[in-house]
Formats: sequence, C-alpha cells, structure tokens
Amino acid sequence: MLRLDERFTTYLMPDPLDDGSSEFQHIVAFLACEAIELWGYRKYIEEESPFATQQGVKGAQFERVLVVLDDEEGAHSHFSYGKYFGLVQLSEKDDENIASGAESVLDRTRRLFYVCCSRAVKDLAVVIFVPDVEQARNAIERTDIFPADAVLGLEELEGLA
Repeated sequence: MLRLDERFTTYLMPDPLDDGSSEFQHIVAFLACEAIELWGYRKYIEEESPFATQQGVKGAQFERVLVVLDDEEGAHSHFSYGKYFGLVQLSEKDDENIASGAESVLDRTRRLFYVCCSRAVKDLAVVIFVPDVEQARNAIERTDIFPADAVLGLEELEGLA
C-alpha cells in the first residue's frame, strides 16, 4: 500500500474541479492507474529499474545502452534532436543564439546526446521516432556521427528480426 500526500485530497472528492491545468490532467491519470502499474513506477523512482532518463545517467556506465529519441514526447523545448540532426528548421531565436555565440538548443542537445551515447561500455543502439524515416536516415548519415553502415532504416531492421 502507499500513503497519498495530503495534496491529493482535492482530487479524491466526488467531482474534483478541473482547472484546465496539466497538473490536474496528470493527477487524474495517476489516480486512474491500475495498482499493478504503480509497482513499476515505484521501482523507477527508487532507482531499481533498468531504465533511466537521459539526464539521470550522467557519470554512469552500462554494458549495453538503448537511447530512445522522440521530440514529440519531450516536455520542453530546451532540447531538440530534430534540430540537432537537421530534420527540423531552426527558429529565429536559435539562429540569433548561434550567431551571438550564446548557448543554443543545438549545444544543449549535443551535450545531452553525448552523455547518453558515452554511457555504453560494449553496445549502443539509438532509436529515433520521426515521421519520415528516410529523411532522418539521410540527415543522420550526413552528420558523420555514426558510420553510414550503422544507420539502419525500417527495411534493414525488419531484415534483422
């Protein structure tokens, strides 16, 4: 069992007032979870899970690492793998930051990506979720971050299965 924080009280009323905030939506979703889902969450927050966030692995090393990149699921605009790999056009603010030498979304994303990829001791796999796989593959190959034969599209992945 778990003890709920007293701040949940207002959400446990028969008809809680939806104030339109994302907090309200998150708490309603949390309270709708099946009890079995909470065990996985507990393992994660107690650092007993094999999964970690990109920011949470700094300094750690693992035999095998799977990095999952998905800008659509990101909660903020400080990082953009689409912009980093050239899949998404830079904003005017991005261009201004780069021109002035200020820290940019590209700088932050490059550092975060380095942290993720440098955690692997033996094997590294990077998966990016994008609408146009072929465009992403071509853009990633142009960066020369990975050897060209290491960048696989859907067809090659299906052939491995």
